[in-house]
Amino acid sequence: MGVASGDCLPVADSRNGMLAARAAGMGILGYTALMPPDRLPAAGRRD
Repeated sequence: MGVASGDCLPVADSRNGMLAARAAGMGILGYTALMPPDRLPAAGRRD
């Protein structure tokens, strides 16, 4: 697609999705309707 991973902002609704995005050097928009917000810190949450 020609877009650098650092220029992407995926929407993740699972811990594994968040870990994959973080490993790729992306920011993350966490969708918490399916996952409790308290599980986000384990996936690399940044405030």
